[in-house]
Amino acid sequence: MPARRSAASLLFADHLLVDEGAAMTLSLVPSTLGSLLSSLGCLVLLGVPGLMAVEMSQPSAGPARLAVAFGIALASLLGLAECLRRVVLGFRWKFHSRPTYEIADLCSWPSGLGNGRQLLLDVCEAADSSSAELVLRVRPENESAVERYWRNDFVPIGQDDAQRLERMVRVPHRDAAGVKSPDRLEVPFGVVCVVLIAVVAWSFGSRNSDLLAHLCLVAGLGALARASLVDIRELRLPNFWTAFALISGVAGSVVGSSGPSALLGIIVSAVPFLLLHLLDPSALGFGDVKFAAAAGAVVAIAWWPAVPMIAIVALASALAVRLVRPRGPRAFGPNLMAGTLLASLVAISVVSKGIVT
Repeated sequence: MPARRSAASLLFADHLLVDEGAAMTLSLVPSTLGSLLSSLGCLVLLGVPGLMAVEMSQPSAGPARLAVAFGIALASLLGLAECLRRVVLGFRWKFHSRPTYEIADLCSWPSGLGNGRQLLLDVCEAADSSSAELVLRVRPENESAVERYWRNDFVPIGQDDAQRLERMVRVPHRDAAGVKSPDRLEVPFGVVCVVLIAVVAWSFGSRNSDLLAHLCLVAGLGALARASLVDIRELRLPNFWTAFALISGVAGSVVGSSGPSALLGIIVSAVPFLLLHLLDPSALGFGDVKFAAAAGAVVAIAWWPAVPMIAIVALASALAVRLVRPRGPRAFGPNLMAGTLLASLVAISVVSKGIVT
């Protein structure tokens, strides 16, 4: 089995795969440029909690403003953890040019008698079909695990001296020279998003609050759109983009002097999907819940009563897709994005026409 990691790795992994008596996590390895960009994001996000601490120490800060500032600080810490994860992944496997996924936390029960071998085989077949490399770290003394990976075409590429873990890689069987890494698209998006984070953070309390709020709205919608595009291609919603959208939404409400609206938007949008996830985790992943929370915060920048439209449109469009294509995996992120865009347009229209103030 791959080396065990902390329980937090399950939260920050890109995929959690569960089969009968087996489970593993998969994480997309960013390119070197993506890792450098995440490093820049770490530097920016490190300053946000300090700014929020200064804001909370102001004598004029009321309970609502304190709660919102604390929420921004907490969201920035989560974003910082995600950026650090991407940095570690990128530099650990930096010599890989094609799309690469790290396998971790592979386990089977009871007592290793579960369906772990079949789950690993299914992942290898999926990697071959998408021309992706698989990498992992395993303890050399675990001879049965090493032998299992050898049988599935994993080969050693060196040892991690710090933890004495053997590193192994599996190259896809078919030629993938023409396949581009999906992480390359994140570089221009990430540069823009990091700049926007810096502008919002260092302009907190600026007189141009309306401009900053609109900037946060556009940035949040852009991050959610990027996450939904990844979901279409890879059936995953990256934590990096959902966390950034959440930070943008909360920051936009605060600079627009409507801090509690962000909290209301998050609750109204996320709670229905959280209940669905708790009732049937296989039907709705937790990544969709996080996406809904971020979408609620973004829409709340304009007008939080429009937030329920996110769930209505998302569920209606998902039902329509299911009727057209009843079988096969379906990404729910685009449905949430459609609801977010429609809710944002309604909110902006209502406010701009002076129906509400």
